Amino acid sequence: MVFDSPDFDLARYADFDMPAYVRRTYCSWHDASWRSLLVQCFDHVRQADDLPMPGAADLHLVLYVAGDVAMRTRADGKPVRRRWVPGDLELIVPESPSLRAYRAATAMRTVQVHIPSGTVERVAAELDGGKPDFEALAATLHAGDPVVEQLI
Repeated sequence: MVFDSPDFDLARYADFDMPAYVRRTYCSWHDASWRSLLVQCFDHVRQADDLPMPGAADLHLVLYVAGDVAMRTRADGKPVRRRWVPGDLELIVPESPSLRAYRAATAMRTVQVHIPSGTVERVAAELDGGKPDFEALAATLHAGDPVVEQLI
C-alpha cells in the first residue's frame, strides 16, 4: 500500500496489515497513473477489532459505497460510535491516529481519496483562508450536508 512519493505521507501505513482487513480493487496510481491524488477502492472484511489507523498528514476522505456498518472509533478520548451506510462521507482528521472496530451487516466497500497536505496548505493559502479547521469540517460532514449528499 505504501507508495514512494515525496508529496504523500504514506510511510505511516508501512506496518498496516492490508490483506487482513481489505482487498484493494482500484488504485489511481497503478490504474490511471495519477500522482497528484491517490484514489483507492476497497472491499473490507465484515468485522475488525482493534484496527490501528495511522495519523497521516494528508487529507483522507472516505466515501462508503456499500454496506451497513456499526463502527467504534477511539481518537484522543472516549470511543465514538457511528453507523455508516452508502453515501456517507467521512473526513479523517490529519495527524490523528485512531483505533477502530466495526461490524458490517452487509459487505462494506469504500472509495478513499488521499490529498497531499502540501496541496491542501497551498490551496488554503491561495484562498487566504488560513489553516483549515479539519475537526469542524469532519463534524459538518458527520452531521450531513445536503449539497454533498446530492453530489454523491
